[in-house]
Amino acid sequence: MPSPRVQIRPSTNLFRNLAGSGALLLALSCSGGGGGSNPPAGGGINGQAINVGASGNFFSPKTLTVKAGTAVTFVWVSSGHSLVFGTSCSPATVGPSAGVSSGGVQNAGFLLAVPAAVINAPGTYPYYCSPHCGSDMTGTLTVIP
Repeated sequence: MPSPRVQIRPSTNLFRNLAGSGALLLALSCSGGGGGSNPPAGGGINGQAINVGASGNFFSPKTLTVKAGTAVTFVWVSSGHSLVFGTSCSPATVGPSAGVSSGGVQNAGFLLAVPAAVINAPGTYPYYCSPHCGSDMTGTLTVIP
């Protein structure tokens, strides 16, 4: 009796996700500063995206308003940036955004999903990049009911 053949095939989902990620980064790096980026379907991100380091030391869009429950993901399009929720170079210490950060400086391709505690709680959440603290690398996420 012949032995069964084992066929190894690369996951098409892996290749589709990798291809989608490249398209996503390209699309996000070219997005305007208006109302947030709607990533293309299949790109691995649901909801809205905020680019980190787009065109220099900026968040794009700088301000984003979403309905409660809408997923928001920060996407590093260049290296050497961080994300900290808070104001005036001081991390938030109270409320749903307290302690939310990228955990330090990250490189291009890093993704940070905003925690459910923030996207489910209506309010205004300012954030900044710690290496560029004091510059204009700040933004605001507003969650509405």
